[in-house]
Amino acid sequence: MEYEDYYKKYIKIFEDYVSKYNKEDALIEKKRTHSYRVALHAAKIAESLNLEQEQIDIAYICGLFHDIGRFEQAKQSHTYDDRYFQDHGDYGAKVLEDELIKYITEDERIQKIIILATKYHNKFEIGKVNEEEELYCKIVRDADKLDIMEYQVNEIDGVYPLDEEVVGNILNHKLCRNGIVRNKLDHLLRMMCFLFDMHYDYSFKYIIDNGIIDKKFEVMKNHSTEDTTEIINCIKEYISGK
Repeated sequence: MEYEDYYKKYIKIFEDYVSKYNKEDALIEKKRTHSYRVALHAAKIAESLNLEQEQIDIAYICGLFHDIGRFEQAKQSHTYDDRYFQDHGDYGAKVLEDELIKYITEDERIQKIIILATKYHNKFEIGKVNEEEELYCKIVRDADKLDIMEYQVNEIDGVYPLDEEVVGNILNHKLCRNGIVRNKLDHLLRMMCFLFDMHYDYSFKYIIDNGIIDKKFEVMKNHSTEDTTEIINCIKEYISGK
């Protein structure tokens, strides 16, 4: 499928909104390209679940608009750190409600799905939603995590000790909250915790087939002052069970 042509209506809405911002700003352009990759992952996850075409379309749209709140954040705070702006998922949901959703679809059920998938894509856990809404929230969360794992923290300067709390989360198969990340190695370890909140075979297959987790292992080993064998074995065992 030629995704760009098939989804050109939604891509135009997205690009018209993003055009308000400075594409020369690396923060803007990174989130623009990230949004397209997440949309594609979301559609492919939906396809892997043998969903109907309408459901695949909804997944793509949710992925495309999931980070719509990042552009104003980048403009105002010159960072992706929500502490210096506001929660970008919540802000993105508001942008959709106030400005964009009426152009995307007139179907109120689908409007709600897109807004909720945006709101909850970055939360520690999904809030109160129905079964259908939860499906799209999970698809977008997986798609977003896949792209982040593939493109972020593939290099680190310096060496760091392993943070006991972050390591504990990995060994207990738990997500890691942002607040306990203090350096690039913590960031990488936190990213590995994404695995424990992934839901679909497509996601694990993509990570394995593209050598993403092995690259992260190498960076971690080369930039930790401590032995990382226990962490690597824990993650390998978890993935093998999927």
